[in-house]
Amino acid sequence: MEKIGQKGINHATICNLFTILLGFWFSLHPDQVASSIGRRLIEKDKETAGTPDLVLYLGNDYPRWQSGQPRRIDLNQWRVSNWCLT
Repeated sequence: MEKIGQKGINHATICNLFTILLGFWFSLHPDQVASSIGRRLIEKDKETAGTPDLVLYLGNDYPRWQSGQPRRIDLNQWRVSNWCLT
C-alpha cells in the first residue's frame, strides 16, 4: 500500500489528463448527466474505505452532501460510481 503523498508527478499528470478529457467529452455530449467527485473518502463500512483521485457518476443519482452529514461518500447510502481512478 502506498503512503499518502508518494504517488508522484506522473500519477498527478495522468489524473489531471483524465479530468481534462472527461470535461472535453461531456462538453461534446451535453445530453449526458455526469458528476465528477474526487479526493473524497468513499466508505462501505468503518474498515473498508478509499480515497480515489477521480470518481465519475453518470445520471442524476450521484452523492450530494447535506447539512449535518459527514463529508464522505457512504456506499450504504449512495450507489457505487460508474468509474473510478486511483
